[in-house]
Amino acid sequence: MDFHGNIEITLFSKHLDKIQNMNKDEPICIKVAVSRDDRGTNKRVLKILNLKDAKKEKLNTKVVEVKADPKTLIIDFSKDSSILEDVYRLVRENPGNRPLKLVISSKLQDIVLDTYLKVSDEIDEKIKEMELVKVA
Repeated sequence: MDFHGNIEITLFSKHLDKIQNMNKDEPICIKVAVSRDDRGTNKRVLKILNLKDAKKEKLNTKVVEVKADPKTLIIDFSKDSSILEDVYRLVRENPGNRPLKLVISSKLQDIVLDTYLKVSDEIDEKIKEMELVKVA
């Protein structure tokens, strides 16, 4: 239960009728179904209850992890091999939820590495300052 946060919910007439018949001096609980799609987060009102009845309600939650697209860094390894240490430091300073993929580019060939590391998008600005690394 959240006693301090704010949330925007649209109520229809059947829900408003129920609220009007409730004691206005007591807290109310609104049970909602929350879903997310490409347009944003949607909240659908399932029930409106008083606090006493809400405590008896069974709560079902389901968390679905949305996989984030990988962040790919292209590293020019042909000029300075110490660049990997700088990239590793930046990666450790910018943890996030996007899987990190590295493309190490050299004179002979490119090597693609899928890593166990995850980064945030905030790393992009810092990578721009590095001459030998680019975000794909």
